[in-house]
Amino acid sequence: METNAEQKRIGLSLKLLVPLTIVLAMSLLGLSLIIINSQSNSLNKMGVQINRLLSDSNKFVEQDLVKMNSDVSKNLLEMSQTASDLLAQSTNKALADEKKKIESGWISFLEENAQSMATLLAKVAPTAILNND
Repeated sequence: METNAEQKRIGLSLKLLVPLTIVLAMSLLGLSLIIINSQSNSLNKMGVQINRLLSDSNKFVEQDLVKMNSDVSKNLLEMSQTASDLLAQSTNKALADEKKKIESGWISFLEENAQSMATLLAKVAPTAILNND
């Protein structure tokens, strides 16, 4: 059988153990709440930073896209002008070549016509001259 001293010691241990257990449980609960709150605040701060960084990045991308759009428009305009100039040059050259061909053809045609008229007159003229027509 247990002695009275042992019972007092067990009773005292229980009296100390129960409050210590409660204090330990409350401390763990408080520490858990502090950790959860700290993590929540950290996540909120990170969310704000991420939103700010994404907003800044969006502004930079938008500026780059506007610049690229301007550059592409400028390049397309230059290409269009260059194509127009090249087309005008090639058309002018083709027209000049065609003009030379037509002039050459007309000159050849006129020479041929003059030769035919001269031949015709040479055949008809001696008779007319001899007949005094």
